[in-house]
Parts: sequence; C-alpha cells; structure tokens
Amino acid sequence: MRTCSIRNATSAVFLAVALVYTLTALMATSTRAQRRDAGPVSQDPAVTRPQMSGQVALDAELRATPSASALPGIYRVAVAAPVQTQLAASLSVGHGALGPVLGDDDSHSRTTGSVALSLSPRHWLGLALRFDSRYDQHSSPGRGNGNGDSGSDSSFVVDPRLTVRAVGRAVAGVDVGAELRLWVPPGLSTPSFDVAATTVDLHVLATYRPRPTFSLTVNGGFRFDNSADSVTSPDTLSRADRMSLGVSDFDAVMLGLGGVWHTGRVDVMAEWTWQLLVGTGAPSALASPMRFGLGAGWWLSPSIHVQFLAEASPSRRPAIDVGAALVPLDPRIQLLAVVTYRRSGYRQSAENRPLRSGGEAAKEPDEPAVLEPRQSVGQLRGVIQSFRGKPIAGTTIRIEPGGLELAVDQGTFEIDLEPGRYTVIVRAPGYREQRVRARVRPDAVRILNIDLRVDRKR
Repeated sequence: MRTCSIRNATSAVFLAVALVYTLTALMATSTRAQRRDAGPVSQDPAVTRPQMSGQVALDAELRATPSASALPGIYRVAVAAPVQTQLAASLSVGHGALGPVLGDDDSHSRTTGSVALSLSPRHWLGLALRFDSRYDQHSSPGRGNGNGDSGSDSSFVVDPRLTVRAVGRAVAGVDVGAELRLWVPPGLSTPSFDVAATTVDLHVLATYRPRPTFSLTVNGGFRFDNSADSVTSPDTLSRADRMSLGVSDFDAVMLGLGGVWHTGRVDVMAEWTWQLLVGTGAPSALASPMRFGLGAGWWLSPSIHVQFLAEASPSRRPAIDVGAALVPLDPRIQLLAVVTYRRSGYRQSAENRPLRSGGEAAKEPDEPAVLEPRQSVGQLRGVIQSFRGKPIAGTTIRIEPGGLELAVDQGTFEIDLEPGRYTVIVRAPGYREQRVRARVRPDAVRILNIDLRVDRKR
C-alpha cells in the first residue's frame, strides 16, 4: 500500500484555488467586454428600459435540476449553471445489490443515504457540505479460508464531503465551471476521521444548452486519492470488509457525461460516469468503477424537487483478496431517490432608470440599492403553436400589468410572477392576436395552451 503524503492534498487544494481564481477573473473580464461591446442603446436620455418583476423560469438555474449534493446536477454529474438559490438542502436514499463477489456463493447488498446543505452567496459560487452513509450486509457460506468470510456480517460508514464550485458563461449557450471536492474517509473508526487520508477531487464542467428544454453536460477531473491511508492494517480484514470500505490505493481520472430533458414539471435525465483508476498495479480500465444512470424528476412546487434514478455498473470485479490493493466496488444495480428543498432568501429589487448616451444608466448615489425579502411567487407556463401543432417563428408575448415582453423560443415559455391576475397578449406575424387572462397563485403553476389562428384579413 502506498504511503500517504498530506503534501499531495495540500498542493491539490492550492491548485484548485488557482483554478477558481482564474475562472472568476475570466468571468469578470467577459462581463466587462460584453458591456463595452453592447454599444449605445439610445441617444435619448429620457428613454427607459422596463425591468421584469419576476424571474424568467427558463434561466440557467431552473433548467438545471438539483442533485444529491444540493447543487445543480443530475446525480453524480455536476452541471455548470449560475445559481440564484441562496440555500438548498437534499436528502437521498438508495439500495443496491453487489451480487456474488467472493466466489463462495456469497451475496452482498448496500443501503446508502446522504444529507447535503448548500449555500450560494453569489450566483457564480456554490458551497456544499454533504454527509454520505453506507450500510453493507454480507452473506457468505465460505470455504474455510480463514479470512473471516463465513457467515453473515455488516458494516456502517459515514463520509463527509465538502464542495466548492465556481461557474461562468463561456460563449452563448455554454456555461463552464471549476469544482473542488474534499473527502475525509473514516476508515474503520466511524465516526472519527483521519485528516491525513483527505482525498481531493479537481473537476472542470461544461454545460451546453442548444434549446431551453435540453442540456448536455461534460465533466472531467482528477482525484488525488489518499483514502486507503485511513485503514492501518488492511491485511487483517475479511474480504467482505475490504469491499465495504469504499477506499482506494490508486488515484483516478474522473469522467462524466449527462443530459437532461425538461417538459413541464418533469425532468428526464441520463448520465454516465467513469472512475478510471491509474498508477502502478491499478486494475484494468474495464475493472475501474463505471456507472450508467437513468431517471426522472418532478417539481412538486417551485421549491421542492423529487428525483428517482436507477443505476447500473457493468465494470469487471477486480481482485480483493488479502494482500491485494484496496479498490472501490459498486452495486451491480442500485435504485436511488433524492428530495431537494431550495429557498431563495433575497431577490434583487427592480426599477426603471433613464439611460444616458452610450447605454449607461443614470446614477443616483443618494439611493442605495436595497435587498427585499423574497416573497412567495407563482409560475406561468405556456405552449403556443399553430392549429397544426407547429411552433411559430417570431412569436412574442406581453404580460399586463407590468409590460413584460418575452420572445417565445420553440413554442414554450415559463415565467415566475408575483401572485395576481394578468393578461397574456400573444402576437405572431401572419396570425391573429390572442389575449388570455390568467391568475397566478403563490407557489403554484398556471399552464396555458394557446393555438393561434391565421389572420386571413391580411
């Protein structure tokens, strides 16, 4: 077993901080460049620009489902998305079967659970603390091998994990991010933790959204794995206990790919992750942990999301005999459920300000910006199409009162609004104007289905 070096983890932390700092600087530079390139909006200093009273629900945060880490993601795949949510909490449970592993007519099952809390002090910064637990049960008739494999036993492990994530916009439709994860495995002494065994993950994230209802995410990174150093005498353990620890003697290249499709309140998602173990004596690529996941999520309300996922691992089983290196093993089949609650503590106040020449808003230093407590909002969703069921190019909607105007892409729209009664005015070239009344209630969704008629008078 290799010797742990805490300097490896420290160097990785400094490298992650440098990555986050570089990304933040690039985000700030990009924002300044966009402001310079925007050009003059109006030469008339009296012109004002209307502001939205609510958030457009198709923004990057609401298109990204929350994950078990309470940050935007699928399950294992992290999604690069700006975060408006100030506080979120996730609870997840799962159960899986590892099947026969020891070659002794054995069977093993694993029950997992996690609790996570995330805080986002800025829209580009997310912090999350997560506690994962694992309860393994083993049944093995054994063959008198003297390794304590006979009979039935169980083990329980709790792992704390800290995540720091920064995200920003690279080009239109693509968000990028950098992430640092720290994991302190307990080894055999749950709930005590060995700081010298701290394991560091560095990840880069990229999420592409070709349309509001679909996103594709790629993850790549490296794990500086010191987790095996939390086990002082691995050769004294039974094979069943060795497979339950979840620790590794090898560093790993971390890869992930995931997609999410949104329709109404439902999210359909799929992901693939691969923990490719590297180093002298590492198992083959096909014996490294690989996982496929498929699931769906439902927004029970704007604050509560429920997700169900089925996960399969086709990886070969590496040797776990006494004297062999420690490697992680995943269930062959696993069912998972995640419930997330998120709460926005504040919202930005909106107002109309006159624009000066060059597009700059007139400054009023005597009126400092004030953050108002966020109130319960409702959501207005709609589908706009022709009588033949086709989306109509150039469709726009206007919401009164408020004067909010929005271009409708792909025939669907979602808008968060303050509770109240509204009139939705729909216009499209070559079609009759439609006016629809809608009442938006707190923490509820109002759905409109609007078919436009061809204007034959033109």
